[in-house]
Amino acid sequence: MIDHKQITALVLAGGKSRRMGGRDKGLLPFGDGLLISHVVDLIRPQVGQVMISANRHTEQYAALGLPVLPDPLADFQGPLAGFLAGLKAMQTDYLLTLPC
Repeated sequence: MIDHKQITALVLAGGKSRRMGGRDKGLLPFGDGLLISHVVDLIRPQVGQVMISANRHTEQYAALGLPVLPDPLADFQGPLAGFLAGLKAMQTDYLLTLPC
């Protein structure tokens, strides 16, 4: 059995949002808050750490009080670049990635 404290969750929140007309998915309203807040609130009790992968609007994501990781590769290389950022930053044994 894996101890939940050995899992870091990485929420993928900040790409180009081409399919959303450029609107940042994580910052869209959802329920009584933002989509990113909903995802974070659901995963936080199940893991030891939560981080956000974002390349735009990083100040707004940082307001959630979580580490915000930009891609380590230039030109929006896609979700795998976000995974790479998470793997470099995590301090646990396991990484769980979640879309936003």
